[in-house]
Amino acid sequence: VRLPLNKIGLLYKISKASRKLMQEQADDPEPEDIAAQLDVTVEEVKETILHGRSVRSLDATFREEEEQSLLDILPDDRQESPEIGVMEGCLRQQIESALGSLMGREAEILRLYFGLEGEKPMTLDQIGVRFCLTRERVRQIKEKALHRLRHPSRCDHLRTYSRA
Repeated sequence: VRLPLNKIGLLYKISKASRKLMQEQADDPEPEDIAAQLDVTVEEVKETILHGRSVRSLDATFREEEEQSLLDILPDDRQESPEIGVMEGCLRQQIESALGSLMGREAEILRLYFGLEGEKPMTLDQIGVRFCLTRERVRQIKEKALHRLRHPSRCDHLRTYSRA
């Protein structure tokens, strides 16, 4: 982990001012003295010193005898967590189970409308063309299917996911 260049520059100036003040006073200078010397706030001096001490490599191990580094325990944002993958898989199964309780055309219209099989969601017009139905009839079928899915016997197992 690296400090920004402006912080590195300030850390260098703080170190230089600290050495100079130490020679003049023969004692460790206070952050207030360093801040006055550099014309910065005391808070900036304290913060920069703190950050300067805590700079570590992500590859460095925690202790000499350990092999584990910070990189080993930090989550990888580019990769999906296993828990989310499992939850999504279970949700897909539950949705398919709920859709399986509908009539074939109703389930297919919902799959197409919401893009449930990895495809882009389709408009009512696009679905109508595929089934040779009017836009209004597709809307009616979709609404009827959603109404059926809202019945407690069909949707109770899906409520778990709406709270997660």
